[in-house]
Amino acid sequence: MKYRNVIFDLGNVLVALDNEACARALTAIGCERLVRVNDDPAVRRLFDQLGLGLISNVQFYAQVRRLTGTTATDAQIDTACNAMLTVIPDVKKQRLLDLRRAGCHTFLLSNTIDIHWRYCVEHLFPYNGYGVPDYFDRAFVSQVMHLAKPDRKIFETV
Repeated sequence: MKYRNVIFDLGNVLVALDNEACARALTAIGCERLVRVNDDPAVRRLFDQLGLGLISNVQFYAQVRRLTGTTATDAQIDTACNAMLTVIPDVKKQRLLDLRRAGCHTFLLSNTIDIHWRYCVEHLFPYNGYGVPDYFDRAFVSQVMHLAKPDRKIFETV
């Protein structure tokens, strides 16, 4: 084996993303303002705070309702946010298993929010009885680490 340690990203590396599906789902529950994350400083700040673990999911849901005026439930907000997460192809999961069996240390480093991470762990990673602990020696997630790429400190920590 050429490499002893490999670090994978989650979004658009392991899991395929569909931003349009997320936009449609958010709009359907009255959260269209969240779709403009790059054009709306208040929405950008909200997602940045969540992504760095500076606010809890519960605080995020409350802020979403305040910013958008929606009456959507926490579960509806979760479902809409997770609409962007489509699939982790089985071939990728098998490759991760093969790398581990070959003695390679595999890690995940992702700027991801807990809402997305839980969905991936529960719905996208399971494969033939395997799950996240079978694929990675360790998963590093921005919301837990309170750090995000490309900050040098996140790489130094990993």
